[in-house]
Amino acid sequence: MDTTDTNIIETMIEAYERHSKTQNELIFAMNASLPSADAFKDSPLAKFKLHSLQRNILLNLRDRESMTVGEIAKAEATHQPAISKLVVSLEKMGLIRRFQKEEDFRRVYVELTEYAREVLKQQHEIERHYVLRHYCSVSSVKELNELADHFEACVDFFRRVKESQEKEAKLKRKTNRALPL
Repeated sequence: MDTTDTNIIETMIEAYERHSKTQNELIFAMNASLPSADAFKDSPLAKFKLHSLQRNILLNLRDRESMTVGEIAKAEATHQPAISKLVVSLEKMGLIRRFQKEEDFRRVYVELTEYAREVLKQQHEIERHYVLRHYCSVSSVKELNELADHFEACVDFFRRVKESQEKEAKLKRKTNRALPL
């Protein structure tokens, strides 16, 4: 495998790891530009009429156990007071919960409620199917799921190839250092 193949593999892995965030950015863009994007008007998150920053807060929390308000503000490049107000509104909607850890009462942590996790899971599936249908000529949910599973298997394969190459290169470096001159 040459350098070009390695670069392609690394690019695919990076793209896959950014998939969720990129997919959500794509959905926002489609919502703004495509008439057919109104397919989301009856989606699980639509009933909350969320501001884009509120949605981003939920997406930041989706893959984490919890975050502090400061961490969310940093991730969104926004001031803490603005995030605090949005957190309060999301808490009133029943989507997040604020709490303090016993070891550090100074910080306020935020986590998704189980209800929010379920809503986001449903939303993700709807958006995933929409993106795959829009950008691939796939007609059924079964085909969409097969396509997504195939892509994930390919990325997993490429990740293993990359790890194998890294181990091989590391072993080669060790061997070269061990050889007497």
